[in-house]
Amino acid sequence: MLPRCFPTLVLALVCVSPLRAQVPDDLSGHLLFKLGTADAGHETFRVERVTGGYRIVGDVDLQAMGYHIVQQLEVDAGERLEFRSATVRATVNDETSLVTLRRRNGEGVQELTTNDSTVTQNIATPEGSVLLTNNVIHHMVQFAWLHDGAVGETREFVAFPRVPVTVRFEYAGMVTKAGATLSVRRYFLNLANTVGLYVWLADDGAPLKILVPLQAFEAVSEAHQEWSDALSPTQSEPAPEPASEDGYEAEELTSG
Repeated sequence: MLPRCFPTLVLALVCVSPLRAQVPDDLSGHLLFKLGTADAGHETFRVERVTGGYRIVGDVDLQAMGYHIVQQLEVDAGERLEFRSATVRATVNDETSLVTLRRRNGEGVQELTTNDSTVTQNIATPEGSVLLTNNVIHHMVQFAWLHDGAVGETREFVAFPRVPVTVRFEYAGMVTKAGATLSVRRYFLNLANTVGLYVWLADDGAPLKILVPLQAFEAVSEAHQEWSDALSPTQSEPAPEPASEDGYEAEELTSG
């Protein structure tokens, strides 16, 4: 992910699980980027349930490290977000390229067009592969959506080529700010034992915040900007209610 500021496609190979993933059926959002304290661009996305799977589209406008990157993406994916076809148009500063990717005979066929030149490449693409694209934040969020375990459980993924991705479901509960509360889920993603990032989701699966501490990068939902400071990696599970001396849990009673 950041700061690799060029439009290289990455395929992630998702472990199959019998449990139901938490993929939203219909969701859109707008994420605002910061690199350190500086504004670094924005991203819009939409996940839409269609027959047999999902349609995922997004637009990215990122400015970082002297690069201006604009990307438009569309992915046709299956029930567990395994890609069937994808199109990525990217402009890095003044150079534009078009990448199309589709599955054929058990492989991924990638066509990269830059200027008037097209290069076609076959890529080993096992069943269940989920498409990731550099600098596209909602593609990273897919791993949190696909985590099908309980709090404290870890799921293992593999990103092409043979890059391990570990996703741990760390927290589910409420955060409080100025007397208001928000229900959230927090995940930690470890990429190749090199880059770690946190993902906070709302109950409907909407990404609230994505934080990459090593790179001082964060993406925050425009609709939930005021919650950013309250979404902390140190947020832990709420302590259980204290038990009474006779071993029964204490309960506050009110008269009717």
